Amino acid sequence: MEELSIIVNIENEKKLTYKFEKLPIVIGRDEDCDLSICHSAVPRKLCTVWIDREEGKISLEENPTLTNPLINENSIVSGGITRDELHLKVGPVFIEIYNSEKQIDFKRVNKGLWTFDAVNSKVLISLAAMLLASAVLLSSGTDAFSKKNSLKLPELDVNREKTPGACQENKDAGRGTLMILRGRELLKRKPLTVDVQFKVLSLLEGGLDCFKGNDINKYKEISEDITRIKQNLNNSYKVLKLSVLENIEAENIEGTKTAAQNILHYINKKNDPELFKKLTVLAKNGEL
Repeated sequence: MEELSIIVNIENEKKLTYKFEKLPIVIGRDEDCDLSICHSAVPRKLCTVWIDREEGKISLEENPTLTNPLINENSIVSGGITRDELHLKVGPVFIEIYNSEKQIDFKRVNKGLWTFDAVNSKVLISLAAMLLASAVLLSSGTDAFSKKNSLKLPELDVNREKTPGACQENKDAGRGTLMILRGRELLKRKPLTVDVQFKVLSLLEGGLDCFKGNDINKYKEISEDITRIKQNLNNSYKVLKLSVLENIEAENIEGTKTAAQNILHYINKKNDPELFKKLTVLAKNGEL
């Protein structure tokens, strides 16, 4: 029978390993979750995980209302993912998920799978030498640091698709209500991409004033949705911003490509064409 192996690693705490045969499982902070992780960075319901019976791969569906972004490798999880294995991060909490049957006799080293036989021990020694040489080059002052600092990533402009308020501009309460309904409809769609979140934000803010002074509860509810979406976008952007700069400094071309491709969705091309151009080059080539 297939089972999931889950390793939870919280900074400054001992790693814990869990096995689950009964699937799917829910991971979160709540006590009623199948795997309850007691840490403030973990939401009450983080995600649901199961094994795809046909391919044996691991599928994950995140809670769409997350405020702390869920990261797999260098990418933010949005709309669910299916992989051979998952290497998740939320705040300082790391969660590794494997299909136990596929994990036998293997040990993960960075992004490769290695068996510890005589041949691969030589490979690992060579790898260690290469890493040491890379560390010496970085500490002695390669141009990676200057490349990192030549890319200035600004604070996120959450109002990049600002829509004029329906009631403020036209006193059109009907149009404002339609904007709210359209925003709520988009918010339920999957995958909930970054571009969709910006569009939802624009619609909700555009129709918000129609409820001010008329329906206090509705106004408060919409305002909370707006705040939550802005927090989610800001948190995700900060994680990607750090990922881009760290991958540039480490001269990790593939990691830089991935991070740059993801962060492009947050940049307003019209407002900052030069930055958009630089990130487009990074996403294509992995270097400036």
